[in-house]
Amino acid sequence: MKPSTRKTLVISAVIIIPLFLPIPPLARFGIPALIIVYLLYTGIGTIRYFAGVRAGINRDHDKAVKYILKASRSKLSIERGAIAAMLLLKYDKLDEAEQLFASLDQMKKSPSQQKYLRSYQALLPWQKGDREEAVLLLENLLNNDGHYRTTHVYSTLGYFLLHCGKPERALELNLEAVDYDPTPDILDNLAAAYIATGDWENAESICNKVTDSNPGFSEAWYHAGIIAEHFGDFETAYSQYKRARNSIFSNLSLLKKGMVDEKIEEMRLKLEKQSLLTDSNVFD
Repeated sequence: MKPSTRKTLVISAVIIIPLFLPIPPLARFGIPALIIVYLLYTGIGTIRYFAGVRAGINRDHDKAVKYILKASRSKLSIERGAIAAMLLLKYDKLDEAEQLFASLDQMKKSPSQQKYLRSYQALLPWQKGDREEAVLLLENLLNNDGHYRTTHVYSTLGYFLLHCGKPERALELNLEAVDYDPTPDILDNLAAAYIATGDWENAESICNKVTDSNPGFSEAWYHAGIIAEHFGDFETAYSQYKRARNSIFSNLSLLKKGMVDEKIEEMRLKLEKQSLLTDSNVFD
């Protein structure tokens, strides 16, 4: 029996059994009520955590920040706490994320939980501008610390390597990552690695797989625009950059809206110059 299952059974028994004991009504109903109140109190952080995650999915930035900040001040598990800290970084709350990571460091952890936490803590030096340190932390997890492999480690390290002037290593790592778990973000990292190494045919092939899944993150459409622009298809590039502009931007990403706006305007000028578009509504 799993520890979590055993714990659930014990709690259920403690709540239910007093209801059938020959004890005064105050104790019979009061004990279960007190336990339920205690569980609700200790679980409020988890409730707020899920509320924040849901708000983020619905692109309600303000509500997401509100609930994640409240959850971060409650007792969360190592796993949920690490993700909450990542979300705080995503919402540009660096100090609060650092505080949460520090509190999670003080908690008792299993070896696997320690590695899990460290894989998310690598985001801190990245956000502070120390890219080499961020890469080193994840490289050590992947290669030296029990060969710790998760989708998060692969997708994060694959992205980091792309922006540290190591295109060949980025390509090698992202090919390995795709074999491990071909998620859209990992495939997008591979497409970007092919772009960085000048392999445009493979970049286009992989990028098409990503965009076919209709991803919500801006990098996928931005890379699709870069590839279309390389092949001289400025109309498609313009369309893909527009999709990127209307997609989700993360504070953890180096791609900013201003960069996409510049590309949109650049494609607009090229299309007008070549008279490829005659209907101005296309630009709306």
